[in-house]
Formats: sequence, C-alpha cells, structure tokens
Amino acid sequence: MRTGISSHFNRSQMHQEWGLSIMRKYRIIALWMERIASVGMIITLLSMYLFQCSVTVVLVLGAFSVILLTVSLVISLLFWRCTNCGKGFPIHYGIVDKGEICPYCGEKIE
Repeated sequence: MRTGISSHFNRSQMHQEWGLSIMRKYRIIALWMERIASVGMIITLLSMYLFQCSVTVVLVLGAFSVILLTVSLVISLLFWRCTNCGKGFPIHYGIVDKGEICPYCGEKIE
C-alpha cells in the first residue's frame, strides 16, 4: 500500500470532484482579467503619450496590467484542464470554450 501525496492527490480526480462549474468559473475570471489588463495597457500607453502623465502613474498602471496578465495565466494553467484525462486545454479562446468534449481524450467534460 502506497502512502504519500501522490496516492492522496490526483489532479484528474480533483477536477471531477470540483465539477464543470468551478472550472468554467475560473475560466471566466481569467478571461475577464485578461480583458481588464488589456484595457490597462491601452490606458498606460495613452497616459504616457497623450496625457503626459508622470512616470510613477505610468509605472503603476503598467505594473497592474502585467500582474493581472500573470495571474490570469496562472489561473488558466492550473484550472483549465479536462476533468477526465487532466490535460490542459489551450489558453486561447477556442473550441473547448464552446463545447463540452475534450479534444485530447474525446470524453465529455464533466
């Protein structure tokens, strides 16, 4: 009988217990964070070139946008996975967002 973390922690089993709704909630959060970060980058560029804001404002806005993008990427890498085989889905918006079948194992995502 094996003991340890590997016998108690199975990523695929964890995702099956959490269900589709939790996975989709994290996906929606990550996508909104990407959108907000993109708007933040645009505002940063506008404030730098058009509004002639101070360097501090530009750095804070830019750092905020980069942090949001990084957190969004981490959320997507951790939670945007198949509930059956555990393989990660592509981070970009695509077929998996619209369907409920895993492109890797062909099983229904639950």
